[in-house]
Amino acid sequence: MAFIDCVLLPSLLALGAFPAPKAVPALDGRLNDWADLQPAYPPAGEPVPRGPYALQRFDAAADGTRVWVALDFGREFNIQAGPSWEGPLCLEVLLPDARRLCLSLRDRRIELPVPSDAKPPRWPDIDLISAPTAASDQFEIRLDLEAYAQPGDVVTLSAHSSTLLAAPLTIRLGDPLPRPGVRPTAREEGTCVRFASFNTHLDGFTDPKSADALGRIVSAAAADVYCFQEQWKTPAEDIAARLVELAPAGQPAWNVHKIDGCIIATHGQLDPVASGDDRHAAAIVTVGHEPPMLVVSVHPKCCGYMGSEEDLQRIEQALSIARTVRGVQSTHPGIPVVVIGDWNLVGSDVPLRVVREAVDPSLVRWSLRHLASTDEYTFYDLPGSFTPSVLDIVVHSPNLKRRNGFILDSTTLPDETLAELKLERSDSRASDHLLIVADFTLPD
Repeated sequence: MAFIDCVLLPSLLALGAFPAPKAVPALDGRLNDWADLQPAYPPAGEPVPRGPYALQRFDAAADGTRVWVALDFGREFNIQAGPSWEGPLCLEVLLPDARRLCLSLRDRRIELPVPSDAKPPRWPDIDLISAPTAASDQFEIRLDLEAYAQPGDVVTLSAHSSTLLAAPLTIRLGDPLPRPGVRPTAREEGTCVRFASFNTHLDGFTDPKSADALGRIVSAAAADVYCFQEQWKTPAEDIAARLVELAPAGQPAWNVHKIDGCIIATHGQLDPVASGDDRHAAAIVTVGHEPPMLVVSVHPKCCGYMGSEEDLQRIEQALSIARTVRGVQSTHPGIPVVVIGDWNLVGSDVPLRVVREAVDPSLVRWSLRHLASTDEYTFYDLPGSFTPSVLDIVVHSPNLKRRNGFILDSTTLPDETLAELKLERSDSRASDHLLIVADFTLPD
């Protein structure tokens, strides 16, 4: 059994989890900020695990009562869903009181012995997050054991399928790493256009039960171009009227293009582009005296996992998006492109790769982060079983220079920031998605 001491911050360097103990890393599923991970060797005398979860490397680190876990497998799959033949996948934590906290990742439930009058915890109770959402061979998991342990306690972690997948790791909980400060929401000097994308959850932007909260979020973004998803039943003129009422960025008039649940709205000039299906809306947008841009608001099929029927539908829809973009590029060579929205990449990342390869391999994805943390999730469904996920993504031409960009979650902001943005703390919970913002300088 490997023993890793994490009592002091400098010992994190020895652990090899983070390059420097200055702040918490991003939970992004990319293991480049971990050093040499521990081999996932089995206990002496046991065979090397095989099957769908052939774990290659396994490591863990402590940040106060928060535990970070890195898993490196030999094949790609989705950690929160998959075909039944793959079987269960569990991360188990032996707590200081000798109880076993089992995170059943595929079943999306938590098992823990509790009194008969109590219920086992759910993912919000331990702030459970995994990344990435799309299929990968590497994953990061973070959980908070504050309810079950305290600094100085020792916990042991192991990974299981039908068999033990790795030798257990024991870590000691220590002092927390410093949390990042709240970043500004203001436009940086040189910003030409601010984009905001928001899945408003079942026409929530115009639903009396959620319209006020979502309206405050939209106003706080103060964007030049909004892309909405899931405004299925709301006519374009109603969206325009709502934006006129809110007047984000002080703009009194708004133009709207709508294809089913996908919407593009701007106070600039908007020239609609024909779409090949009803899962994306496209338009050539000109803001002020800036050059025109091709904007695509996307919302491919939800659900499923890599290789599922839903995943295949997303790939087909990505091909349709690519055809739309290429059609515009044929008549507007060199036009900057922004493809933004709820990509629903809960299966493979092939839809994203299809758009990039078919349109322009140099298209880049911007991995945005929260204003008050290094987290990247954009989906947060408290009643559901899926943990926070990255669903809302912005992809853009390389000749667009990035400026400020962030994910807005009112529930995590300090009071002074809420007051500055004229938000109430619960506003972001009016939808199961968070609003994302991306600022650009456009090419001359």
